[in-house]
Amino acid sequence: MMALPAHRPKGLATLEMRSAPRFRVFVTRAGLGHGDETPEEAALIDISIYGCKLGLKSTVMPGTRVTIVLESANPVAATVIWNDVGKIGCRFEEPIERSLLRAINLRQP
Repeated sequence: MMALPAHRPKGLATLEMRSAPRFRVFVTRAGLGHGDETPEEAALIDISIYGCKLGLKSTVMPGTRVTIVLESANPVAATVIWNDVGKIGCRFEEPIERSLLRAINLRQP
């Protein structure tokens, strides 16, 4: 078992411990592709410059490398880090541009 860093208290991580704020979004369409498959439609639930939460019908296992297609943006390479019934959490391989994050958040109804 890996030891926790000395600067972080033991226990579950909380929202306040995130390195970047997550923003709840109102964009409902995204695509998720893995391998050579056609991207599956997904719902973008929240996003930060480092990752996002997606809602989708299929199950994608943690550790799977995926491509996330956001509206009006180039595909983003990511790795699935957790899954739960109908939802997955992804970490982007490279942080996305803050301008893209702002553009997504400005699309609120």
